[in-house]
Amino acid sequence: MNLKMVTAAMIRIGLLLATTGVLVTANVADHPVVSNSLTSTEGTVTTPATPLAQVPEVVPESEDKLEEEVSSSTSTTSTTTTTTTESTTTTSTTSTTTLPTTTTTLVPPTNQFGCYNADPDLCRTHTGDCECAPDPTIPDALYCCNATDINKAISCADGSWKYIHMRNLTVRELVLNVSNRYIKTLLSLSITDGSIHKISSSLARYSSPLCLNISNNNISEIQERAFKELRNLTMLDISHNNLSSIPIQYSTLTPFRWLDVRENKPMLCKHLLEAVKHNITFVQEQETFCLTSRTFNWFESEVVIRLQQLQAADQLQQNCPRLCRCELERLNFDLNNTEKKTITAKVNCSGLNFTDFPETLPPDTVTLDVSNNNITSLKALNGKSYQSLVRLYADDNQITSLGELEGTGFLSHFTFFAIRRNKLRTIQTYLLKLDLGTFLFLEGNSMTCDCNAAKNFKNWLLSKKAQVPDQDLILCEGTASSSSHQVKMVQILESKLCQSQHDWTDYIYYVIAIEIILLVALVCKVSYDYWVFKTAGYLPWPANKMPKLPCDCLCE
Repeated sequence: MNLKMVTAAMIRIGLLLATTGVLVTANVADHPVVSNSLTSTEGTVTTPATPLAQVPEVVPESEDKLEEEVSSSTSTTSTTTTTTTESTTTTSTTSTTTLPTTTTTLVPPTNQFGCYNADPDLCRTHTGDCECAPDPTIPDALYCCNATDINKAISCADGSWKYIHMRNLTVRELVLNVSNRYIKTLLSLSITDGSIHKISSSLARYSSPLCLNISNNNISEIQERAFKELRNLTMLDISHNNLSSIPIQYSTLTPFRWLDVRENKPMLCKHLLEAVKHNITFVQEQETFCLTSRTFNWFESEVVIRLQQLQAADQLQQNCPRLCRCELERLNFDLNNTEKKTITAKVNCSGLNFTDFPETLPPDTVTLDVSNNNITSLKALNGKSYQSLVRLYADDNQITSLGELEGTGFLSHFTFFAIRRNKLRTIQTYLLKLDLGTFLFLEGNSMTCDCNAAKNFKNWLLSKKAQVPDQDLILCEGTASSSSHQVKMVQILESKLCQSQHDWTDYIYYVIAIEIILLVALVCKVSYDYWVFKTAGYLPWPANKMPKLPCDCLCE
């Protein structure tokens, strides 16, 4: 019995050890405590194993049960040993095979505008019959090189793609097969650096992409409806082509917000202005130009201008007074042409029968024309919106005085002031400090010919020949007591205009002079009489004929 019990215990220990071996082989990473060296025909590897389980205490049992257990254990041991051997062999074989390590780095599939641009090096190293291949670093991205049939090239690369970039595509007319299942799920389509003459309307039903980049393809024509149905489009890049218009129909129902039109013919300004009005943001706007037409109200000739100038002109129109015409006069930038520095505007309100100046002007208005109206007062020039005004055309109005300009900013810094053919009678010359480079025009006003004009205004005009170029055309009329014939202001004579009617006060000086002379003569006569009386003892005539006075006793 004892022998059977010992045998059963040994069988149990073997069973536990065999089971532990299987566990070691199946789970080599869970408990790295004990290392078992496994040998195979291909080499030796060291595999971490779990700790050995403690052997349980052997409890004596009946002989019959032990015999059954011995028989069962023997069978189990045999099976377990076989399994252990197979597992060990498998583990050894697998562990000795060295696999190359490949590290795949995923990069963001698109830029800030949602556009996918494949690495240019992919086309340099591309091989194979198919002109397209999956991008190795970006999931669901396909790049194509040197294709001549866009639909065939995409079809040969079987799969469903979200991003496609085709380089060096050469076709006369770009036609996309909208039934092609490979392009219906696209989020970004880039076709660049190729040769495409025309894009047809076949893109009308191609409505899934967020970004469409067809830059640098020498495109000269895009049909009007080509992009009409691109309802999800947010970014369109048509830069570096030969286009003069933008083939987009704007809608508030679409998310379209970004546009790149650099390096085209250039674009006509009216097309860029329409995009500006629809709140479209231009990529690299400091490098975006447009061509003004001769019928474009804001510019006098056909010139190429920057997008910032166009935006400034549009803002100017929004602030323009009702019925008036506003023009962009000057727009200056810094040396890098990236930051707007100064903008000046010209406002034309002439011939509109205005009775007063406009209440407000656009910011930085330097020139205002209100000629040929019925304006009677200059008081509006005290307003804040007139602080930048330096040139004022106010000819042919009903203005009667310049006195309202006293204390205004315009009077202190204007460079051009035309107030011809108004109703000015006098000019307050103390208001007008005309420096060199300042011009004042007064022709056609009926000035008053009076002594003040002859003494002051005439001399002031003669001293300001350069600042008042039309002084020879300034005429004046005589007062009520003189001739009404108009004469040149610079020719009036002070001697004729400064005379007045005589009265007794005109002779007061003569009377005073005579009185002084008589007084001196009287003093001299009295002194002479006194001297004769002292030396000869008598009074000369007529003193000896004069009757004595009560005061004579004082002299005796």
